[in-house]
Amino acid sequence: MEKKVIIFNAINLLIVVCIFLLIRDLPFKATELKTLRTQKINLTEQSELMVASAEIDKNQQKIDEIKARFIEEKGILSFISDVDKLKDFGSVGKFPIISNESTKDQTKNSGLPVSIEFRGDINRINSALQNLQSLPYLIRPIQFELEYFADPGEYGLKYGGFLYIE
Repeated sequence: MEKKVIIFNAINLLIVVCIFLLIRDLPFKATELKTLRTQKINLTEQSELMVASAEIDKNQQKIDEIKARFIEEKGILSFISDVDKLKDFGSVGKFPIISNESTKDQTKNSGLPVSIEFRGDINRINSALQNLQSLPYLIRPIQFELEYFADPGEYGLKYGGFLYIE
């Protein structure tokens, strides 16, 4: 019996020593765990910040490209001149600027509503539209009206757009 008590006390003493060792190391382990979690959060935030920064740079390039196509109010004359040059191809007919006052669209950017009428066969109208879109101006198409004329293969296209200005 005495032998059992000694073994039982030895086991209890061993358990108590282990508990004291664990209790002694527990604050250090908690501090180490807290430090590792903080480092992980910092690395995650840094990587998210780098991704966001790259997205901002990429979008800034797109914004700069778009802003370069906005014309100043003085550039309206050059736009009119360039559209008049398209008349030399013979497919651009009327070209009225609907308003001299700039208006704001849903994106809160200023611009002028313009209307351009094209006349000819489909290939000439398509070519004129491509030439119009290749001009260094930002025009958002708003309205297309296609008309058929009595002459075979003769069409009319009324193109309404929004010419962005600064």
